[in-house]
Amino acid sequence: VLDAKGKATIEDLETFKRHLYSDGAGDYPMTATSWEKDVIAKELAQPGLLGWYRNPSSGAGGLSVSYIEGAVDKSMFPDFLFFFAVDGKIVVDIVDPHNHSLGDTPGKWAALSRFARQNPGVFRRVSAVIKNKAGVLKSLELTGRANTVLEDKIAASSGGEDIAALFEEYGGSY
Repeated sequence: VLDAKGKATIEDLETFKRHLYSDGAGDYPMTATSWEKDVIAKELAQPGLLGWYRNPSSGAGGLSVSYIEGAVDKSMFPDFLFFFAVDGKIVVDIVDPHNHSLGDTPGKWAALSRFARQNPGVFRRVSAVIKNKAGVLKSLELTGRANTVLEDKIAASSGGEDIAALFEEYGGSY
């Protein structure tokens, strides 16, 4: 870690179990927000979990979904991929916890919804996750939607409270 004067110090990172790139002890070091920690803990408790991947926020090693913001072509990188064994097959879930008050949220999640719709059967679950005012994680399932109603509502929202209202109307507890 570099301080304001550029002095470097070494700090231990928190470790998480069952990441695809875990060390020999099964630990994976990373910095995570409280939301991300809650998501990882919930998924680690699910039956059949084989492992997970912290999708990088850029680069060739990550799953990216393209979207347009203004006239600019951008990419969003959903935070997590979770791999499960179900009925003898490996299935993949995408989970993206994101601060819904950020200005990029509507464009990113509309694109993620479109991605899920355009790739049916590829992912078992594609979920957007927020923490509401009460501090409870809420999930909005983006897979399995044959029409674009939710996608259009996400894209038309201004973020923040508009997104939170969509989670109340279409989502559920995470």
